[in-house]
Amino acid sequence: MITSAPNSANILVALGPDRYCVKSRTRTFSRSIQRPYVGSWCSASLLAPVYQECQNSSVADLVLGIDAGGTFTDALIYCTETRSVLAHTKTPTTHDNLSLCLAEALETVLTKSKAARSEVSVVSVSTTLATNALVEDSGRPAGLITIGFKDDALNRAGLLRIGEHSPHLKIAGGHTSHGNAIQDLELAPIDDWLTEHDPWLEAYAVASSFSVRNPEHEDLASSFIRDRTGKPVTLSYELSSNLNAPRRATTALLNARLVPIIKELVTAVEESMLASGVTGRLMVMRGDGSLVSSEFVRNRPIETILSGPAASALGAATLSGLDDGVVADIGGTTTD
Repeated sequence: MITSAPNSANILVALGPDRYCVKSRTRTFSRSIQRPYVGSWCSASLLAPVYQECQNSSVADLVLGIDAGGTFTDALIYCTETRSVLAHTKTPTTHDNLSLCLAEALETVLTKSKAARSEVSVVSVSTTLATNALVEDSGRPAGLITIGFKDDALNRAGLLRIGEHSPHLKIAGGHTSHGNAIQDLELAPIDDWLTEHDPWLEAYAVASSFSVRNPEHEDLASSFIRDRTGKPVTLSYELSSNLNAPRRATTALLNARLVPIIKELVTAVEESMLASGVTGRLMVMRGDGSLVSSEFVRNRPIETILSGPAASALGAATLSGLDDGVVADIGGTTTD
């Protein structure tokens, strides 16, 4: 049944276990469905991590959902008991200082919802920042060190032409397929290379031949770089057990270039939560649609590539109640 409600607010109201009333500015929809139907004002990608966490937790009464995009940052408060959106907002993403848009978004939805901040038990974040950085080649400057790689393998993987933002040091060492060292790792070349490049680099990636069989040289290089620079280091064997060393090196470099970006996002969310008095658990959506801890994505931000589109697909499935469908996520930077 459709009734006129010209002065109603945009809100989803639970009428019963499986019955919901969707109010917009111009009309009210009343229908029986298995899952809440939400009007077009509410982003599917924003709700996806919220629903997943709600289904996995019996104690979450209020969930704060955040979607940090390249153009806009969205936030909402969702009540798991009534399956209703209490408040939502959209604000331009402030890339120079993510804390500004996040603080505004959090404070707006918390104020509009009139919810007790202590009742927010989960903060779920999805983002397209990593995806956008990959598409636009706008990751932060990071250096790559490959150990024991042959030139032809590096050339096939394009690692000899990785660009001015990623200086590359190729040194001897590595291990055989049985995990035996080919030769000892010399740290002096790394020291000289750091002297030249460290002032303008923000992170590092290290990949050694057959490090998945013996990570000794990656660990030695990583310890030296961290002690020397204090900057984050991505190790290829920690990201993948794949024997394809050039591919592992490429993955490690991409991860290193994303570390500062996602670290800034997570830190900004944590600061905004603290300022707003929200103490709920912070979770971040991966590209496969699962939720992981904020500490996990600080070290492995590459896992958040396609986080936004994954959230859109899950959100659309949840909101529509359909098992099959086509979902289009049209953002300011990419369309997925």
